[in-house]
Amino acid sequence: MGKRARTTDAAAAPPPVPAAPPPVPAADGVAAAPDADSPAAAAADGAADAAPAPRRRGAKPLSAEALAAFNAAERAKGLLYLARVPPHMQPSNLRALLSRFGELGRLYLAPEDAAVTARRAAAGGSKRALFVEGWVEFLDKRAARLVAEVIHNTPIGDSALGRARRGRFATDLWNVRYLPHFKWHHLKEKVAYEKRARIMALRSKLVEARRGAEAYLARVDQAKAIEGQREKRRKRATEGGAGEGSGGGGGDAPRRFFPQLQPVEGGAR
Repeated sequence: MGKRARTTDAAAAPPPVPAAPPPVPAADGVAAAPDADSPAAAAADGAADAAPAPRRRGAKPLSAEALAAFNAAERAKGLLYLARVPPHMQPSNLRALLSRFGELGRLYLAPEDAAVTARRAAAGGSKRALFVEGWVEFLDKRAARLVAEVIHNTPIGDSALGRARRGRFATDLWNVRYLPHFKWHHLKEKVAYEKRARIMALRSKLVEARRGAEAYLARVDQAKAIEGQREKRRKRATEGGAGEGSGGGGGDAPRRFFPQLQPVEGGAR
C-alpha cells in the first residue's frame, strides 16, 4: 500500500526543467540566444512575465567608482549667467569668446519671443531671431567665478582680455554673473517649469476667449428673441388698429393698463 502511494506521487510530480545551456558567444562578441525550440527557451518564455524588464540596449550600470567620479565632476562645474546677449551673437561666437578663459561644457541661449521677431521683421528689421539671455557651463567653477569677476561690465573687445578692438561685438559690454550652487539640471528644471507655465497661461486665455464668445452668442440670441417679440407686438397693433389705447399702436414699448382708483367723496378726513 505504501509502495503504491509512493509510485503515484512520483507520477504526479512535474518533470524537471532542464537547465539553460550557457550562451554561445557570437562572432561579434554578443552572446547568442538559445534555440527557440529547445526546452530552455520554453522555460524562459514561461518565466518572462515574472522577470523584470530588460535594460535598454547598450546601457550599462555605473560602478561605484564611476558614479563617484561623475558626481565629483558635476560638483566641480560652475555656471555663468548672461543677463544680456549682444545683438546677432550666436552660440558659436559666445563659445569662441569664452573658451579662452577656461574649458567650457554646455551652453544655452534663450531666444526672444516670436512676436517680437515678427514685429521687427514687419517694420523692416532683421528676420533672424535674437537671444535675450544665456547660460555657460565651465568645467571648473573656480575659473567660472574668476571670469565673472574679471570680465563683468568690461567691453567684449577689450585688448587686456586678449581680444582686439576690431571685433563685431567690440563695443558691447559683458553682463555676466556667477551662479553659486546652481547646476545644469537646475536650468533644465527652470526651462521645463517656464514651458509648463506658458502652456497653462495659453490654456487659461483660450478658456477665457471661449467663455467670452459663448457669452456674446448668448447675448445675440437674447437680442434676437427680444426683437422678435417687438415685431410680434407691432403686427398685433397694426392688425388691431392704431386708435386703441392711450399710447397708439405703433410704438416699441409694451402697452400697460392700470386700474384707476375712485376718489373718496368729501375728501380726506
